Amino acid sequence: MEGFQSLLVLMVVVWVSGKVFRYLSLPVLFGELLGGLLVGPVFLNLIDPSNELIHSLAELGVFFLMLHTGLETNPRNLFKASKKSFIIAVTSLIVMYSLSLIVIPYFGFNLQESLF
Repeated sequence: MEGFQSLLVLMVVVWVSGKVFRYLSLPVLFGELLGGLLVGPVFLNLIDPSNELIHSLAELGVFFLMLHTGLETNPRNLFKASKKSFIIAVTSLIVMYSLSLIVIPYFGFNLQESLF
């Protein structure tokens, strides 16, 4: 499919899958992403990934998705959750390095390689 035909197929499938997910009380965005995966090169390969029109619109869509997400973010909630997030990140880092220092030498690697 070329140009506008593939864009039309993509838009219809994305719209229908979004409506189905809305009917099922699931996030519409997940339905739209699933619809895009369905007609894309991953499953049905109806859309040519090298199509310049699709590529440009995808880049524009990612920009507006990030813009919308940024506008929806409440800075107070972000700062409120940052302490817990920092503690979780540091704890997971310590646990993973500790486990790697314990487990990786059993595979025949030295201390320097297990730290890496």
